[in-house]
Amino acid sequence: MANPIKGEIAFDADGTPYKLVFDFNAIVAIEEEFDIKMEDLGEVMGAKASSFRKVFQIGLQRFHDDVTEEEAGDIITAVGTAEASQLITRAFQASFPATEAGNTNARPQKAKGRRTG
Repeated sequence: MANPIKGEIAFDADGTPYKLVFDFNAIVAIEEEFDIKMEDLGEVMGAKASSFRKVFQIGLQRFHDDVTEEEAGDIITAVGTAEASQLITRAFQASFPATEAGNTNARPQKAKGRRTG
């Protein structure tokens, strides 16, 4: 069962259950694969189908580390590219929820009443 609090998105493709998640390790893998900052991911994914497929595969790796790029492409075909795109979007949103009234750039607040140092 997927845990949306941890950014996990569950879906089925041709009767097989999958979980997609973009945790910290997936983010690092994407940055290293494409030599980009995360803010440039949209451009990379929109530029080439192979980039879209690779990002999808990276999102599957936490729970399905044996899925190849070609198999990730088969899964995308099974659910449809529009749905695959929505799954990626939902997984990223779940992984990085807004911390203050829709502000995803807000920094965590320091605990009050605690002294450091």
